Amino acid sequence: MAKGQLVTVSIPFKYHADPKKNYVLDRGEVIALEGLPNDSILVGLKYLVPIRKKLNESINCPDCGRRFENVHYMHIHRAKRGGCFAEGKPISRREIAEKLDVDPTKVERLEKEVLGSVDDVYVTG
Repeated sequence: MAKGQLVTVSIPFKYHADPKKNYVLDRGEVIALEGLPNDSILVGLKYLVPIRKKLNESINCPDCGRRFENVHYMHIHRAKRGGCFAEGKPISRREIAEKLDVDPTKVERLEKEVLGSVDDVYVTG
């Protein structure tokens, strides 16, 4: 994956190498790849999905300026400020595995390998 390529976030997690950006990316958020070593793995696991078309509906959050794929994801992001997760609940490893059609133990192993700590991801056992 090329540094600077636009991707959208499908599963909330921490991505940035810069410690000043130590926050969890939200579902539907649009970011540019930073050229980190695990970019291709994150794309392969579908945590990040390459954007292959022009984003006609993208919108920035009026509170923090982060960019989202559409207004729906931006509203979910803003609702999080009330204490809920994206879409109102954490996602389980079983749900991730079902969406990706992989073994749940593989998801947990890859999370630890790629992200360093599964505590940085909004998932439940």
